Amino acid sequence: MRRALGSLIFLTLSLWGGFQWEVTLATKEPYRYEPFLVRLECAFDDFAPNTRIELAPEQAGVRFVRKEYIEKLVDEKRHMIFEYVVAIEDATITHLEFHPLIRTTTDQSIENYIIGRDNYRQLAYDDTPVHLRSKPLHVLPLPEGTVVGNFTLTRTLDTVSVEAYAPVALRFRVEGVGDFQSIQAPFVPIEGVEHFAAAPVRETHLTAQGDEGSVVWQYALVGEHNYTLDEAVWRYFDLQSRTFKEITLPSQAVQVTSVDTASLLTQAPQEESALIAWESVTKAVMFYLLGALSMVAWRVGRGYLRPKKGAWEEGFEAPLAFLHALIALEEKRVAPLIEEIERDWREGKLHSIAHYRRRYRALV
Repeated sequence: MRRALGSLIFLTLSLWGGFQWEVTLATKEPYRYEPFLVRLECAFDDFAPNTRIELAPEQAGVRFVRKEYIEKLVDEKRHMIFEYVVAIEDATITHLEFHPLIRTTTDQSIENYIIGRDNYRQLAYDDTPVHLRSKPLHVLPLPEGTVVGNFTLTRTLDTVSVEAYAPVALRFRVEGVGDFQSIQAPFVPIEGVEHFAAAPVRETHLTAQGDEGSVVWQYALVGEHNYTLDEAVWRYFDLQSRTFKEITLPSQAVQVTSVDTASLLTQAPQEESALIAWESVTKAVMFYLLGALSMVAWRVGRGYLRPKKGAWEEGFEAPLAFLHALIALEEKRVAPLIEEIERDWREGKLHSIAHYRRRYRALV
């Protein structure tokens, strides 16, 4: 028997009496992508010790994220409460649907399980599907991919003046509360500038209004000539004012000083920027710089360029530049040294340049 009382659904179970479901929506007119709270509460007519509920809502065009599960006793009657944060992605959705499953274990099944009968290695359940009355919605439309919530956006450059090929750290940070799922990286590639991206760093926790916290994108920019970050406008839909808001990031010029490419071979390693502290980007920048150095090193090995006067190996102050010059020599005698430097670099155990100079002299 099933009886509908407003938003309450009443059903009768043969084993444990009855139960009632109440479904409550924080809003019946959500905007598209707006996170809102949905609360489902099942109140049993008794303690219902052998009963549990399975609920995993799925609906095309709707995102469900479990926020909380609460179980309590009210006048010796069992109450189970499920809370979900919901966001509607498809503006044509008109109803929310929920289909819980009531699973009840009989006394005989429990007894057989406890005494360990061979054919009772796990509990047996009597399942009762529940089809709750769908909850009507009127979804207010917004354009595809709109960011909904209350947010701030900042952009940070660690320097605006740099030598050619030296990385500049760029950082974007979005902070606030709302639908973080729709937020895309605000970075726009710059013509003539290589960029290397780290994985986004997201630090959020779920609230009734969606995720609250921040997400950070970090990039290393490597250029040979002056470049400019163009003015950018970031738009989001603010739920408090129910209007679109814009955050404008002003244009920013970066002055790049040219360097003598031969000097790259003797340049000592520089300290990393405080903003470039992520391993993957640092390695990517290193590979890019090694590519720029390789041609210079090849020319050194062929005699087109000469480092400092004196012994050939004395002209190098950076192990990796020395490595590329050794490769360009194409001499079998130095092959063991090439392998040694490559191995030390992979393992993060590079020695001083003096060590490799001595090894070179011993080989030649």
